Amino acid sequence: MTLNQIRAFVMVAQHGGFTAAARALNMSHTTLSSQIQMIEREYGAELFHRRGRRVELSTLGLEMLPMARRMISLESDMRQMLDGTGKLHYGTLKLGAVSPYHVTELIESFHAVYPRIKLSVKLGNSELVLDDLDKYVCDVGVVASCQPQRRYCMQPYARYPVIAFLRA
Repeated sequence: MTLNQIRAFVMVAQHGGFTAAARALNMSHTTLSSQIQMIEREYGAELFHRRGRRVELSTLGLEMLPMARRMISLESDMRQMLDGTGKLHYGTLKLGAVSPYHVTELIESFHAVYPRIKLSVKLGNSELVLDDLDKYVCDVGVVASCQPQRRYCMQPYARYPVIAFLRA
């Protein structure tokens, strides 16, 4: 049984007939009818009682309808999730950093533009952050200094002065 067949079943039940359901799905009556017939033949079950141009759900069809609607709903939820992830409306970003001082401003700016993306930060030294990048523990690493390496796309983010404090 395919999602297209399940979708056809739900639409026929919802519209009370094949013609209206076919119109709603923007497909031919014949195609829609064959989708339902394929399910009925494959399982030896009757989903609808046909009465002329009208159809009524059989007992089995009535039991199956809530499950079929949940499947269609889950497919829709998955599409929204995937679409939202690609457009950065949904998802997570794992950040590795050597210090919260270096990433606080970055996190604030990112969150202002992408408020639905969940951010997490793992702190460690530069070697640990790069190791986490290699192991896919984090998606982005912010380190104090590092020799350029081919396996990473590196971009300078900021320069911070080093200040020494001494007793007078």
